[in-house]
Amino acid sequence: VLVRSRNHLHELYHLLLSSGLDFQAVDILPIVSQAVVQDLLSVTRTLLHLHDRVAWLAVLRAPWCGLTLGSLHSLT
Repeated sequence: VLVRSRNHLHELYHLLLSSGLDFQAVDILPIVSQAVVQDLLSVTRTLLHLHDRVAWLAVLRAPWCGLTLGSLHSLT
C-alpha cells in the first residue's frame, strides 16, 4: 500500500494492527520515535541546559552509559 503522506497512514496502520494480518512496514514511524534520535535529543538538551535534570537522567540511562534504575535512584 502506498500513501501520499504519513498522515494518511495513521488510520491504516492501526487497522492493519487490529486485523491480525501479517505486514511489513517500512519508514512509517516518525524519526523522532527512534531510540537513537531520543538519545541524541537528550544529549543536546544536556549541553544546552546544564541544569535539565530529566535530560541528564536520560543520558545516564542511555545504552552507552547504561546506569541501572537503582543507580540512578541512588544518584538522585
